[in-house]
Amino acid sequence: MIKKFLAAVLVAMPVCASANVTYTAITAPYQTVSGSYTTSMGIKFQFVTPSALPINLAYGPYAGTILSWQAFDGIATLTNTSPGVALSIYLSTDPFGAINQYSINAYTGTINMLFSFDGTVSTSSPSGTGYALGSATWTSSSAVPEPASAFLFIGGLAAWGARRKFAAA
Repeated sequence: MIKKFLAAVLVAMPVCASANVTYTAITAPYQTVSGSYTTSMGIKFQFVTPSALPINLAYGPYAGTILSWQAFDGIATLTNTSPGVALSIYLSTDPFGAINQYSINAYTGTINMLFSFDGTVSTSSPSGTGYALGSATWTSSSAVPEPASAFLFIGGLAAWGARRKFAAA
């Protein structure tokens, strides 16, 4: 019985430790606009990785796994599932794994969204254009449960195993 319990815990632990991380950037609002864009709009970009970005990552093209991404410029939305879309991500991280340099470009034949750490924010589409000088604010969030959840889960498995043992006796 103990062996079965330990096997169940070992199988369950990777589930408890899964750690998709979502990185979100919100740029400064556009300062110069045309068409349907307004000065209250900017670019919001999100991408999801299976784990946190490495610390002290040197600036360059990001070669890690991206599970999904989405870019929104106030009017148009591009995602990893949009037909004919391409994405270019260059970034670096600091000693804590936070993004500190970046150049993101999501584009199709008619829509181009670009923002980078040098302060350039621009979008162009059939709906018009938007341009600003200003950096993006980055945040990250993880789907890792707090340790108390893991302990509750393991405790529940132990109680279930003990109940089965005593019920069989």
